Amino acid sequence: MKKWLAVILAALLALGSALLVACGPAEEDPENPDNPDPPAATGTVTGVRLTCDDILFTGESVTLRATVETEGTVADTGVVWSVTGDGASITQDGTLTLTEEGNVTVTATAKADATKSASKDVQVLQGGAPINGTFDRAGDLMWGIYPDDPDNYEKTADVKRDGKYALKVTATEAYTILFHTVTIGDGANEMKPGGFYVIEGYALSQTENCTIKPRVNFQNVISASEKPTLGAVEATQLTAANEWTRIASATVRVPDDAVSFNACIELYGQGEIFLDSIRVIEVESNDTALSSLTVDGEAVAGYSDTLDSYTVQVDDVAAAVVAAAARDSRTQVSVSKEGAAATVTVTAEDGTVRTITVNLIERQAASLASLSVGGTAFAEFNALRTEYYYQLPAGTAEVPEITYTLADSSASAQVNKPASLPGYATVAVTNGDDSMTYKIWFEAADANQLTMEYWNVGFESGLTGWGTDGADVTSETSHSGMSSLKAGADGKGAWLGFDFAGGTVAPSKGEAIKAGVWVYVEPQEEFADGYILIEFREKENDVLAAVVQYPVTAADTGKWFYAETPASSAITDAASYGQIVVKNFTGSAAYFDDVRVIRTTAVQPPEPVEKTEVDLSAFDPGFEVTVESTDRKFEPWAVDPAFDTTQKHGGEQSLKLDAPANAGFKFVLTVGSEVQVGDVLEYSAWVYVESCDSNDDVMVKIETEDSYKVHKFLGGARGEWVQLTVTYTVTDADEQILLIVANDAAPAVFWVDDITLYKS
Repeated sequence: MKKWLAVILAALLALGSALLVACGPAEEDPENPDNPDPPAATGTVTGVRLTCDDILFTGESVTLRATVETEGTVADTGVVWSVTGDGASITQDGTLTLTEEGNVTVTATAKADATKSASKDVQVLQGGAPINGTFDRAGDLMWGIYPDDPDNYEKTADVKRDGKYALKVTATEAYTILFHTVTIGDGANEMKPGGFYVIEGYALSQTENCTIKPRVNFQNVISASEKPTLGAVEATQLTAANEWTRIASATVRVPDDAVSFNACIELYGQGEIFLDSIRVIEVESNDTALSSLTVDGEAVAGYSDTLDSYTVQVDDVAAAVVAAAARDSRTQVSVSKEGAAATVTVTAEDGTVRTITVNLIERQAASLASLSVGGTAFAEFNALRTEYYYQLPAGTAEVPEITYTLADSSASAQVNKPASLPGYATVAVTNGDDSMTYKIWFEAADANQLTMEYWNVGFESGLTGWGTDGADVTSETSHSGMSSLKAGADGKGAWLGFDFAGGTVAPSKGEAIKAGVWVYVEPQEEFADGYILIEFREKENDVLAAVVQYPVTAADTGKWFYAETPASSAITDAASYGQIVVKNFTGSAAYFDDVRVIRTTAVQPPEPVEKTEVDLSAFDPGFEVTVESTDRKFEPWAVDPAFDTTQKHGGEQSLKLDAPANAGFKFVLTVGSEVQVGDVLEYSAWVYVESCDSNDDVMVKIETEDSYKVHKFLGGARGEWVQLTVTYTVTDADEQILLIVANDAAPAVFWVDDITLYKS
């Protein structure tokens, strides 16, 4: 037995040795270490297949793919990448980077056979924000739109400026706006704080003297209700047919604290128009602002980036030193002095030149060094300016304490307050035989006057929030402060848009208002009568809700007078923002200052339409039922909603969605049961967004079986509950109505609560 075991063991050992020889380490393939024993290369390359879009955009890096087609097995199925054309480069992993507009050719050549390759001609268009300004990208339009009727917006290849498509807009309202929200940050296609930008594009009409006037501009999105317009110019009249006309904003500097901008396309009028090649481009700085302007080391009182002339008292005119520094490091500043005047020349990077004159005079013995009311100094104080304006809060009966400091300690001063309001207070300064009297006009605001300081209605810091045509800020004269708005003759002026936010900042829907302005018209020897136009509009339908043509005769010139509109009709529920317009229709230059908006109860809001709330209790619209019941009818997709108590609009809890792109839930209503044909539905949901990578973020919408009908995006608000509402009229073609809450093309974390549906 032992003999047989020895024989068997010897046989097994021999077999093991043979296996070790057969399975020992193979020679490593240096080209492919993960496949140490490649098959024999006996095949041939038959071709190369390359996939690449026809149109790409500057600023992009796109990874391309190529496939080597073979018969049999080849040693290497990789490709060698190459690209020809300006501003293009490609790595050997297929990453194509584009920096210039034009045309490039991308080629993938088989490594195993250099005679086999594939090429693709690519048109490179200007990238940057907004991301779909050429309308050539696949997918949705990617613009916010008002009015939001999808039938009015169509990408078309029939009329285009470049690329594949243009956008055809059929405007059915007097005002249409398209907007894309641009993040302020460090990305390649984003706007940067302190950067200078222009939004430009092209518009075309197929008829002469198009009934639509387009313009482009920016909005600085500070909050849901504070979106001042920047870079606005007059809308463009398209006079010729079938010609692309460039439309562009003025250069805009992004504020250092900006978070996001809206790039806007505005259309005024009804009709048909084509848009293409809308883009935001970074341009050279046109910044002529100063960070400091000093005389003998002291800051010049009342300095403003919009004022170009100052008079300063000094002890010694000949020895006085004027110095200045630019806000922008790219801006050049030089100072020259001749006699009693110094000239500060400011030259921006783009060649814009601003000239500032500083007039120097010997210090007056009888003058003030500062002037304050209620402990607050006049920021625009100048020792040689003797008239000031001060508006007191509504209901004020007494003038606050007036204080001052003397320029010369040997002088003395006497304060006299007005006996009643409105009226002048005076500060009479004497020093020996010299004297000077300062006057302050005090008046109390109207009881319902809104605080519009944010929009710079006194023009003390430029044109924040204002659009202009033939008007600019000047220090030549003012009703209060150091500056006013000067408008040329015959229709020149300015306009101010604002949201209906309510509170003290802006009026609310349902309120009636009036607008007023202080006006100064330059006198002429032969003055022809004219008028000042003041109007208030609801921008959705351009209704001139309140208009005044204030007549101006020769007797009205050369002095400040106040003019205001009559009370407007109540602001309609359909309106989202309003506009005040001031224009000069006289033959002389006119100055506007201290614009104001006043609530009035003279006109009552129209009677509301009677509405009935639809009972949605079976759908749990407040999400208060903790244990899901079998009869709950909301249907989620692409996400698993969770009941949550950390954020709630009402009740004890809400519905939380940590959702990928294009996810949400819906309620399904049967027409003829919960709603009827002809019902006007008003569908609302309260939404709280914690995070989302896009401002086209969370929306409510009404759909039917065939397509969506109406929708409304939240539009970038974060960390607050916002109510979104849409309306829709049920037609006889509708069998089911879908009430939807969803996020759009980017992941989002959000809560939903207190859904309501009304019908009328």
